Amino acid sequence: MKTNTSLRTTLLSIALLGLTLGLRAQDATMAAGSASPATYGLIGEEYTGVSFGYTHHVDGPPRQLRGFGFIANRPVETNLDAAFKYDYTGSSLFGQRNHQHRVAASATYYLGKGSATPFLDADAGWIFQKFGGVSDDGFTYLVGAGVEFQVLTQLVVTPFVNYQDVPSLDSRAWGYGAKATYRLAKEWSASFRVRLDEDHNVEYRIGVNRHF
Repeated sequence: MKTNTSLRTTLLSIALLGLTLGLRAQDATMAAGSASPATYGLIGEEYTGVSFGYTHHVDGPPRQLRGFGFIANRPVETNLDAAFKYDYTGSSLFGQRNHQHRVAASATYYLGKGSATPFLDADAGWIFQKFGGVSDDGFTYLVGAGVEFQVLTQLVVTPFVNYQDVPSLDSRAWGYGAKATYRLAKEWSASFRVRLDEDHNVEYRIGVNRHF
């Protein structure tokens, strides 16, 4: 995929703005001498989740992609989470089924927990795909940044920006979007995510998470 320099600069600016706002919110809390409020998001939580997605694919056929994903997230150190991810994407073109499997290990570093929690995210793994009867696989990685905002007692909204690359398959893209997570109960939450990439492909994903 072709990288648009102006869009890439815009996305990086969004990420830096979010990080700045998060840091200022934390500084204000510390200056007031009050403890950080309880949060109900996903960062710093031990949880497993499943999600189901639909992508409107503008960047050439097929026009519709469907898939599902799995994540197991665990805090491993102060301000550091580790996770295992699996994603499947399938489509149909001229009566032929195409699919892609992505497995990865990830790390998320965040700056404390509060009403605004800035974070950096990175993962590395492998992609296996079959398209048009041809099978390929290759190393893949993703880097990103965002801020988890607590907007209501049980609701967080997380704008983010990321970059994903599969060097051997010459596939790469910047993307940005937002994810909303609502805590249904102590052990359960539901999430909805929208992601737009630089080629104007739009992904919608809904999921449920089990907290431990």
